[in-house]
Amino acid sequence: MSELTGYLFDNAGAAIENATVQLLTKNTTTQIAATTTSSTGQWTFSSQPAAAYDVKLTFGSSIRYIKADQEVQATMGEFISSQSNSTYPLRVENATNNASNAVLELRGNNSTRADGDEIYVSFKMDDSGGNVTEFARITAEANDVTDTEEDGELRFGVMVSGTLTDVFTINSSTAGVTDMNLDVSGDLTLDADGGDIFFKDGGTTFGSATNNSGNLIIKSGTTTALTFTGSSVAVAGDLTITGDDLTMGTNTDGFVLIADGTNYNPVAISGDIAITNAGVTSIASGVIVTADLAADAITGAKIADDALDSEHYTDGSIDTAHLAADAITGAKIADDAINSEHYTDGSIDTAHIADNQVTLAKMAGLTRGSLIIGDASGDPSALAKGSANYILTSDGTDIAWAAAPDATNASHVLVTDNESTNENNLITFVEGATDSTGNVGLEMDGNLTYNPSTGTVTATAFAGALTGNVTGNVSGTAATVTSGTQANITTLANLTTTGALNAGSITSGFTSIDVGAGAISTTGAVGTGALTIAGDVEVADSKFIEFASAAGTPTTDNKVQGIVIEFLAAEAITQFDSVYVSTTTGRVGRADANDLAKLPAIGVAIEAQGSAGSSVRVLTHGVFRDDGGFGGNMTVGADLYVGEALGTPTPTIPDADGDFVQVMGVAIGVRSAFINPSLDIIERA
Repeated sequence: MSELTGYLFDNAGAAIENATVQLLTKNTTTQIAATTTSSTGQWTFSSQPAAAYDVKLTFGSSIRYIKADQEVQATMGEFISSQSNSTYPLRVENATNNASNAVLELRGNNSTRADGDEIYVSFKMDDSGGNVTEFARITAEANDVTDTEEDGELRFGVMVSGTLTDVFTINSSTAGVTDMNLDVSGDLTLDADGGDIFFKDGGTTFGSATNNSGNLIIKSGTTTALTFTGSSVAVAGDLTITGDDLTMGTNTDGFVLIADGTNYNPVAISGDIAITNAGVTSIASGVIVTADLAADAITGAKIADDALDSEHYTDGSIDTAHLAADAITGAKIADDAINSEHYTDGSIDTAHIADNQVTLAKMAGLTRGSLIIGDASGDPSALAKGSANYILTSDGTDIAWAAAPDATNASHVLVTDNESTNENNLITFVEGATDSTGNVGLEMDGNLTYNPSTGTVTATAFAGALTGNVTGNVSGTAATVTSGTQANITTLANLTTTGALNAGSITSGFTSIDVGAGAISTTGAVGTGALTIAGDVEVADSKFIEFASAAGTPTTDNKVQGIVIEFLAAEAITQFDSVYVSTTTGRVGRADANDLAKLPAIGVAIEAQGSAGSSVRVLTHGVFRDDGGFGGNMTVGADLYVGEALGTPTPTIPDADGDFVQVMGVAIGVRSAFINPSLDIIERA
């Protein structure tokens, strides 16, 4: 059974008496019971079946509901009962008919979310001195907060000698298993009260501990493994010792364990063999004879160094197999004992000839200036030096000396037409070409080049008339550049001038006009294309920035005039949506009159964007025309508001309880609006 109670107060905090209170079935008007409030404003429904109810409170013309599915959020709550020691100050109940019901959630809403974050439930009472003391605590810790890899820990702590101490821990590891630690400062007692203590893995028993008349029996699975009787231990199966030592009460130096059919007892070793406690075995002198040795039993390791002499070798017993590689040195070879038959053909290479050992005596005599070349047989042959000023020539097979060719002989100077290579080649000149009596030669100027791929001639200056197009900067006056007056200069990538451009107009062919600290003045209009300004814009006295339109508004649909600022979109946005700036991302999203977090609106988007992160431009002050959105039925002069439905500003003011009202602008035509958002927001009551 349940008891529901509460209080009713007016806005001044005074109790409301004789108000009608009805207990209703959840989400219906079916009355279960009714009562009135007392002089203290209290109402109570006692002994009601456990279920979900709505409570309706009526006082005068005012009606209030307390809904069964209402969620309450508070910074801090305190529940105090002075009824009796058996009355719960707080009871949390889930009355839904399910096998598993959520009853209570304890949450730590930490924004930093770091490993080691904790929440805890504290149990406090007064000590003998009247001090509020924490006697116990249950702590939950987030060991790993990584998404999809979370690990948690639950600890139970109690006060031990004035210190809060964790005595019981359940935690998870990174392998996904669950560990449990029992940590106590005193004894730990497991009392099965006559039963067995079982050890299980996944529900399957793998061992147990049993009390049998005061004797401890340890089982592996269901098989008895160990029986502890007083100080004795009985092992039912094999005993495996992984350590190095076996310690016994009787331990005599040099004894070994010998079985007598029942037990193992320490026994001394007697006879020809003796064993020390270090494991050293000794044999009496003269005991081992040849007959005691097995064939091949004596290895090289058992023969002393230098113990074998020539009498120990049978004649002819040492063959090639007994000689180690590289064992025969030059000291073991007699002088003049190695002849040509001992060398393998081709075995003498460059490494076997000492430096500077091949003399002229070992070569055919050569005349000074001769060259060693290969003849028709591939053998070295001497080529005598050529005559003065002769050069080496080749016929594709052999080389020979020949007279140097005359540069005027076209058969020896090849000139090709090369227009495919993109490179700058120096242009050559004939020195003294006008002097028929002197020597002539080729010379070049590094500042004069020709590119055969582009047909471009590059030089530092030109004198005389130029015919054709000139690419690059041209300086000087028209007279010096063209030897005549030019009425118009067009299609130049760059034009540098220190004079004024005050006649005609510059319409095309210019990527940049740099006037330095000067100014560009015009009495005409600057039109066609965008004007990008990197610095400040200064408007002179009595001048203004005008968004011109003959009708004061855009003449065609979906057009905008005014101040536009570019943002990144926080979500998909439709053209002319009212937009706000997100406080978390700094991006703009669709404003909503039902959600204060999506206000204030700062303008309207002048274009649609399909996804977050895209660039979107926002009209913050100006006019726009939207034939589809307004439908030609706007009332001129009517205010426009952020709508309850996401989209274009609307002339319909939000009027529901809890709505937020923000003025976006005013209608200036049946299809057009002036946008100038007010940052004031009013909540409707």
